Amino acid sequence: MHIKKSKISTKAGVKEYLSLVESYRLNGKKKHKTIMSLGRADTVNEDHIQKIIFGLSRLTEQLSIIDNKVPQNSDTNIKIHESMNLGVPLVINHLWKELGLPDLMKKIQKKYKKLQFNLDLVFKASIVYRLISPGSERRMLDWFQDAYLPGTENLQLQHLYRGLTIIAEHQTEIEDYLLEKSQTLFGIDCSLVFFDTTSTYFEGDMLDNEALKQHGRSKDHRPDRRQVKVGMVMSRDGVPIHCPFFAGNESDFSAVPTVISSLSRKKGIGEMIFVGDSGMTSLKNIEELGKQNVRYILGSRMRSVKVVKEKVLTLKDLLILKDEKKNESYQVKNNLFVTEKTINNKRYIICYNPEEAKKDKLVREEIIAKMKAELSSSPKKYIKHRLHKRFLKITEAKTEIDQKKVSEEEKYDGLFVIETDTNLAAAEVALRYKDLLLVERGFRCLKTTLEMRPVYHKCSENIRGHIFVSYMALYFFCLMMKRLEQSKEGMQCEEGQILNSLARLKAHKTEIHGERLILRSEINSLNSWILKSLSVKTPNRVLKKW
Repeated sequence: MHIKKSKISTKAGVKEYLSLVESYRLNGKKKHKTIMSLGRADTVNEDHIQKIIFGLSRLTEQLSIIDNKVPQNSDTNIKIHESMNLGVPLVINHLWKELGLPDLMKKIQKKYKKLQFNLDLVFKASIVYRLISPGSERRMLDWFQDAYLPGTENLQLQHLYRGLTIIAEHQTEIEDYLLEKSQTLFGIDCSLVFFDTTSTYFEGDMLDNEALKQHGRSKDHRPDRRQVKVGMVMSRDGVPIHCPFFAGNESDFSAVPTVISSLSRKKGIGEMIFVGDSGMTSLKNIEELGKQNVRYILGSRMRSVKVVKEKVLTLKDLLILKDEKKNESYQVKNNLFVTEKTINNKRYIICYNPEEAKKDKLVREEIIAKMKAELSSSPKKYIKHRLHKRFLKITEAKTEIDQKKVSEEEKYDGLFVIETDTNLAAAEVALRYKDLLLVERGFRCLKTTLEMRPVYHKCSENIRGHIFVSYMALYFFCLMMKRLEQSKEGMQCEEGQILNSLARLKAHKTEIHGERLILRSEINSLNSWILKSLSVKTPNRVLKKW
């Protein structure tokens, strides 16, 4: 290609024109094909040429002008007004549409005829906010300018609060819909479900009488604050399927019947095995599970249940299980040895972890050493402590360390006991019970990455809405990770790298030659793999005008 000059006679005289032409041969003869007319030669200057280059660049989506070749002292400089997060909104928007959530939200919005905002946008934007830069709803209004979420510029604070209320009212409908879609589109396996609870505390005004806000045993180590109990049910593959709420003073085992009843009513969940820790285990809960025809794998309370303490954990069995020369046949995997017993038609799986045994011994020795140094000066500190109290001998005359109790505690080092009515092999039961860590990991993500706590809301609906949006952010993150793990072109990366990498994919508000455009940044190799694995279409370099 080359620039061709052509002279054309007009009434005003001879004018010279420029055109971009391509040379080619036809039947051995040289020919020229005009690709583009550039205008009169006397009007074509450097600025005009730069604009033409930019126009051609847009057609090919290469934007070759953005390579620092633009003179810094000219009016053709590119002005970048601001940068917005594009990666996370792009992925969530794709999954959102794939799950058919716009139709569900449209259906819900029709029930509120006077609603003056887009409920679908509020819900989706709230989830993206949790994944990128979690904080309060007030702060979210300012954050909207940092993310590429067209339409959010018209949202008001009252829309966000009202949206939380509506979402909370329709939580069950949304959960049931997503459960069905998750099974169909992502192959979620609900034949085995994990349940656990955590707590989240409140800040701000504590004078309201909201029933959910109660003092209770705090898993955040904030007994000074009122709290709400949050439950989570996860599928076998680690995807959240249910998020129940309880008053802050409700115990773990009292929450189980409510959860079992809810799960039994959900479509798409047939026969299932319920997995819970020792805090869920009680005779009443086991009976309730039986009534609902739900099999169980539950942790057992080794120290407080008489049959476990005296008949399951016998000295003979423990000596064999802990003997490195004799326990090889009981080994399931590194640091996990398993045996089983059936007593009174109940099946118990005894598990031993040598590494945990070393840790338990070390922790206990540190506690005893500290108690010996401080017990005489501050006995009340240890008498009131739920765990340290078991090492003490308390009389009217004095409080001292009970060496017999310390020695007895040694037998529990590295041990945990599981009750089950399944037909699974003992090793399989132990491994599935250890998968409860999936829920703990989910809670850790909720409280750290997604910053669910603390909660500042007062009314029940907004409390539920705030927590449910955090739960939904975790749901989408788990779906992302599940699909990425299934990718044939797998890459070695940690969970935290996914969101961090997507955060580097930006949408830039720019001004080039007076034309205002939103351009996306370059896509690195990790983001390219993420988008491809999630079947997300790569967006054009030019996203839109602004």
